Amino acid sequence: MCVSGRDFQKRDLIMIYNFTELLMNKRVEIYARQLCDFDLVNIRFNDANQNALVACGRENIRFFKIKNGHLPGQLVTLNNTARGKVFNKSIVDYTTGEKGQKKATNVFVSTNCGLLYIINY
Repeated sequence: MCVSGRDFQKRDLIMIYNFTELLMNKRVEIYARQLCDFDLVNIRFNDANQNALVACGRENIRFFKIKNGHLPGQLVTLNNTARGKVFNKSIVDYTTGEKGQKKATNVFVSTNCGLLYIINY
């Protein structure tokens, strides 16, 4: 489960919890966490890759990958087209290969003013 919010110092934070041992050991593990320097509106797991996330917010879109308990992120370059826009929903489109592997192709992101951005993954 992935959640975003603010920590006790009022910094934006992304945390991923692992609930696999909840029923047997009554324990929840923090799988990864990352401070983020932007306003998050929506974050979700990538449909094609379980260890990747897509986050969107005010004037930016980012891709994260879970790596050693952290979430290093990559910013999508939008230049001046993102100025004043709030990105609020994202969907990852993917193709299925010969061996059943999912490969992300495009990411569709909507804005609060009704625009749709198509990003080549």
